[in-house]
Amino acid sequence: MQKLSEIAVKDALTDIYNRRYFNEFYPKYLQAAQRNNELVCFAMFDIDFFKQYNDTYGHQAGDEALIKVAKTIRAKLHRGTDYLFRLGGEEFAILFKATSKEHAQKFANELLLALSAQKIPHKNSSVSPYLSISMGLLCREATKILDESMLYKEVDDLLYQAKENGRNKAIFGD
Repeated sequence: MQKLSEIAVKDALTDIYNRRYFNEFYPKYLQAAQRNNELVCFAMFDIDFFKQYNDTYGHQAGDEALIKVAKTIRAKLHRGTDYLFRLGGEEFAILFKATSKEHAQKFANELLLALSAQKIPHKNSSVSPYLSISMGLLCREATKILDESMLYKEVDDLLYQAKENGRNKAIFGD
């Protein structure tokens, strides 16, 4: 029965939490943070030019790249309140708590560097010879989050700003 429960919340390819679990967990995470008056950090990222990656190296290599990205990011998440999700395709989300926005920004940049250090070749990327990600990050006091869907939209908009501003970077919101 435990195996069945795990299958329901884990992405079969990357072995991280899936979109279904994100949709269930996200409101509960925010509610708990509101009760404890915590700073909630929400990041969304995706792999830059992933279609070109698949076209160049094949879908099996694309799957392996997704696994490596998930493994690299998961290795940087050390606390019990850090959660990584595969939302779909090459899009991921992270929910975590931080002591300050500056700490969260530093952490986000460390994630970009950790992935870059893997040196996964991506010869048809126009931003890096290696696989890279673009990220949107928003940190907010949980008590000031009035609408979880608006928070999601704001983070998604930040992700698209990162893409529009050259990719291979994190854009931080206020």
